Amino acid sequence: MKSNLFNFEKITKNAKNLQEIDILKVVFAIFLFVLMLFVVINETTIHYFLSGISSLSNFQLYVLDVGQASASVVVLPDKTTFVVDTGSKESAGRMLSQMKQIFTRNKISEIDFLILSHSDADHVGGTMALLDEYQVNNIIRPKILSTSEVDPAKDMLTSSTLTYAEAITAVYNEPNCNVTFAESVKFDELGIQIFAAEKYYTDTNSYSPFISVEYAGKSFLLTGDATDEREKEFMSAFKRSDGFDFLVVAHHGSKYSTSSEFLDFVSPKYALISAGDSSHPSQEVISRLKTCGVNKIYCTKTDGLIGISVQESGKFVICVLGENLDIPLLVVVVCCGIFVIFANLSPNKRKTLQFSIKNFVN
Repeated sequence: MKSNLFNFEKITKNAKNLQEIDILKVVFAIFLFVLMLFVVINETTIHYFLSGISSLSNFQLYVLDVGQASASVVVLPDKTTFVVDTGSKESAGRMLSQMKQIFTRNKISEIDFLILSHSDADHVGGTMALLDEYQVNNIIRPKILSTSEVDPAKDMLTSSTLTYAEAITAVYNEPNCNVTFAESVKFDELGIQIFAAEKYYTDTNSYSPFISVEYAGKSFLLTGDATDEREKEFMSAFKRSDGFDFLVVAHHGSKYSTSSEFLDFVSPKYALISAGDSSHPSQEVISRLKTCGVNKIYCTKTDGLIGISVQESGKFVICVLGENLDIPLLVVVVCCGIFVIFANLSPNKRKTLQFSIKNFVN
């Protein structure tokens, strides 16, 4: 009788210990699920935080990762915002996702200026999506006529592409928006100069304006798809004693732009390239950039979103989103490690952990 009682007490004790362990397993499983859900929902934000892009402040310039296309964002310290080109239709979702991260952190809800460099679909294709998402107060368009019925332009080079016509239609249908040509715009008080084409060209790429931006002694040059012919026009029009710190390389690094003569003139310290296919940037341009003494070459194809911030002191930071860790997988690995450690805890330590969890839950 005593033996049976002993066995019953032992079985009861073991069942109680098993129940306590099961409770911890359930709590751990719930914790893992909630953690995974949080990480999946906020994975993009976490990537931006880990890359350092979320910490960029004051003057900011971004070259967005939009594949074989082009889109850039400039945020001035007073939150005046410039968007230069909008990528392609196919990359519109990626463009808006990156802009959302940038604008939300800077508490920006409207875009002050949208600059469309020229009519190519990989530069204006995201215009419709951008105007649907944000109020744009000023649009600076190229001096290229579209086939849109609402286009008021006359007597200039015509682009018959459907994407450009759709973009121009959306531009003139944007409410409360001032639309003008690049040739008539000046932003000298903001440290921004636009050098539009002065000649008549038969190539739409050649109408890409050069956009010079300066802040706290640091200088940037955005070039669209400017050809070597346009580079010569720019060199004759732009008077500067020294070069540029940052060059957004023309035409995705095509060998038909960014000549050695032009690089000698602008003498950039850092080169930023928006590209996404197998033939861009060209090895010829990479070689020219290295030969002219560029310190570092960044490309969205390998580095992802590129962000630069400049402080009032002139100190600057360059961050890239790049290929970050698979955060959900990392969380699973870490949690599995924690579970293995838990499984090997002594009974006394398990009880202590259980007591702590109960107190936390209560």
